[in-house]
Amino acid sequence: MEYANTVRGTFVRRLNRFAAEVEREGERELVHVKNTGRLKELLLPGAEVVLEKASRADRKTKHSLIAVRKNGAFVNIRRRPSWWKKHCARDG
Repeated sequence: MEYANTVRGTFVRRLNRFAAEVEREGERELVHVKNTGRLKELLLPGAEVVLEKASRADRKTKHSLIAVRKNGAFVNIRRRPSWWKKHCARDG
């Protein structure tokens, strides 16, 4: 799976179901969390994360958290059932 316009950061803390704090380039940034699940086993302080740049300039956050590194591999946390259904059916 490939995403455009991504950057990496370090997870700091989850603020609520929809927001987290991430450190990127020495600065802390508020990011949107695309998965409202608890994710306590994945979103640990210090974890490397992948952020996707927002497509709309008028959004509250500049990035969305879409993946987190766990045991040496990135785990996709982006929830888009319609996307998965479409691509899984196509890719077999």
